[in-house]
Amino acid sequence: MIKFLISFILLHFIVVTNASAEELASINELKTFFTTASERSKLNEMRRSGNFGAKQPDKTASMSIEPKKVKVRGVMMRENGEPVVWVNEGSTLKSRKIDDISVNTRRIKPAASIPLRINNRHLTMKPGQEWTESSNKIKDSYQTK
Repeated sequence: MIKFLISFILLHFIVVTNASAEELASINELKTFFTTASERSKLNEMRRSGNFGAKQPDKTASMSIEPKKVKVRGVMMRENGEPVVWVNEGSTLKSRKIDDISVNTRRIKPAASIPLRINNRHLTMKPGQEWTESSNKIKDSYQTK
């Protein structure tokens, strides 16, 4: 009975997953992820001749990296447990790490100075303050607009 069951399962697997001859031929024709063998030879010929047509990538293109911004939106001091801090669009309710910003909730004093670490920089901010990487200055939110 077990042999029959195993052979039935194997037969079913072979029938269900059997690909057609055309699918297997097209899969074998692909020598790389995105091109067929004929497309690959055309690309190699274009590389050798230096003729890429009108659609050449811009050689001066560069990737712009936006400077990091940190905005402390608020803090709630709790009697039982660690304080909760809202930074940018997240909070420390579940984790002390918000995106790439680490918040040290254990060192928050009642004066609400919040120790943060971003890109190996240590900052101490208060609710309503913002810091940008480009200026490297902490300002009140109303001053940054």
